[in-house]
Amino acid sequence: MHYLRMYADSRRQAILITGPVGAGKTYLAKQYSNMLGISDFQVIDARVGMVREAIDNCYALNNDLVLCIENLDLGVDGVSYALLKFLEEPKLNTFLVITCRNVRQIPDTIVSRCVTLNVPNMTADDLRLYAKQTYPDVMLTLNADTILWKCIKAPSDIGAIAQLSAEQVRYFPSICGVVNATNSVATIVWRFQKFPDNTATPIRIVIRYLMFSNCTWVQPCINCLNALATGRLGTHAALSKLAFELKYGWV
Repeated sequence: MHYLRMYADSRRQAILITGPVGAGKTYLAKQYSNMLGISDFQVIDARVGMVREAIDNCYALNNDLVLCIENLDLGVDGVSYALLKFLEEPKLNTFLVITCRNVRQIPDTIVSRCVTLNVPNMTADDLRLYAKQTYPDVMLTLNADTILWKCIKAPSDIGAIAQLSAEQVRYFPSICGVVNATNSVATIVWRFQKFPDNTATPIRIVIRYLMFSNCTWVQPCINCLNALATGRLGTHAALSKLAFELKYGWV
């Protein structure tokens, strides 16, 4: 936070925040917006169409804006090219925050035009403090379910749990029972992704809950989380593979 405050005081227009999954990079981007006193904070994925549209909109705005582009290292070269043009001719009322997991995947032309902030994973104490400050009510839920607390790896996880109803939270302890002889792989996948009220589950938290609930499921769950993080498999394919391995045994 010290360096972030220093950058805000000098009103740096381009910041590159790099760190592992769950380090709270987007949370820090929002904090930077707050430090600048800018309420207009927008987050977009590193997709060419979205980035070009966002940049075009920046040139049309008169108010101050903080634009956060997430996971630039997972985007294509066209995204970096669109950003480079903007960095070469920045608009004074637009502040750019770029996040990435692997800075080596970011072109040097982008890195050289930004100040870089390296962040490690948030500790359990960091996450607990964040929860107390941002979602004080959710701490009752997390303290009541120690497994659910273990599933928290990032501020976004806390935000996802804060949005759940009490009935949805109570669904988590029953998730392991979904993996049984009578349920097909397709049914298991469906129930991993949907609460009984048919709303979407926070899927990564579901997978972690499975992992911490059954010691024999640790490796398949880790493999699934890695596949989702890297985009090697689509969500449905990754969950189908996981469901099959949990039901029939992982080798």
